[in-house]
Amino acid sequence: MLARLDGALCDAVTGQAGSQAQLETLARRHVFLVSLEGTRQEYRAHPLWAEALRAQFAAEQPGALPLLHTRASQWFEERGMAAEAIRHALADQGVARAADLIEVAVPAWRRTLQDTVILPWLEALPEALLRTRPVLCAHYAKALMQAGRWPEVEGWLLAAEQALGKQAQIVVRDEAEFRRLPAEVAAYRAVLALGEVGAADQHARDLLALAPETDHLARGAAAGLLGLATWHQGELGAASWQWAACQAHLLRAGHAADAVGAALAQADIFVARGELRQAQHTCEQALQFAAAHHGALWGAADLYVTLSGVFRQRHDLTAAQACLQKGDALGPHAQWAQYDGRRRVAQAELEMAAGRLSLQEAEAWRLSRGASRVCCGRPGTAEAG
Repeated sequence: MLARLDGALCDAVTGQAGSQAQLETLARRHVFLVSLEGTRQEYRAHPLWAEALRAQFAAEQPGALPLLHTRASQWFEERGMAAEAIRHALADQGVARAADLIEVAVPAWRRTLQDTVILPWLEALPEALLRTRPVLCAHYAKALMQAGRWPEVEGWLLAAEQALGKQAQIVVRDEAEFRRLPAEVAAYRAVLALGEVGAADQHARDLLALAPETDHLARGAAAGLLGLATWHQGELGAASWQWAACQAHLLRAGHAADAVGAALAQADIFVARGELRQAQHTCEQALQFAAAHHGALWGAADLYVTLSGVFRQRHDLTAAQACLQKGDALGPHAQWAQYDGRRRVAQAELEMAAGRLSLQEAEAWRLSRGASRVCCGRPGTAEAG
């Protein structure tokens, strides 16, 4: 039942002592155990052997497995290994316990750039249970946004609000997230309203009114949304100021990846205003704190695309091409969904600046590869914190 065999874990699950010595003995005798990563601390059972043992155990002690999964889940929880704890909680049908673990884990996953794991875990829970957990409803709404499933978002925001109205029936595990729930719902509503600048602006101001001074995530979201609204209205100076405030709040909240998105917005505004030195400084500064995360922050590759445009406008085509290559080298985990389109536009403009393509050829080259002059699409949730 265990994907990885560790002496302390096996002791906890079996209620016995001496598991590590038994594992080492079995491994020395080559009894269907493989040492993981060249160590003598963790092992993996041969899949066919593990399957046979599970079948034998289920036949001999059919009622014991849920208890063992509960013990494993508790062991992993105590060590901060949320995914493993949740997996074992679900395996013993402990969906309420799994919901507790997910609720606590989501903010940490977002800070450590593991957003993609959130939606599958939430969808492993029964819908009826989700609807009694307002914090999970809001988390689900954001996960749906990130997956591009926009028509489903409003229903889960309503579910969060309806659950809040039934105080006696709801379950809350993460009190901090519960307290900031009204501000979080307001933030997502503002994202949904971005097609209507006036409505988005009002939602963002409502969010500022709801968020305390210490809630840097919510205040960063509000500043980013106001930045988008003023940008769409052509007020580039005001938009730049809002994005700077957004970035500062997100960094204080520990959301470095979203802060990269705020820096990218600032840099694009500086380029639009012809302030190339400031755009370069903003990109390079953001790339420095992305480097602290091994360059793996979401949006770091997009910063290189903007930086490439800065060098192209300065007629340093070698540096411009190098920036595009650096962005590609970071890989998909550092690229926004719009990266491919933005990158193709930048390459076409670079080819035209080098005299290798005419304007008409560059346009045809760009369109033949599915790129678009407007690559932003519908704003994602990075801008909303």
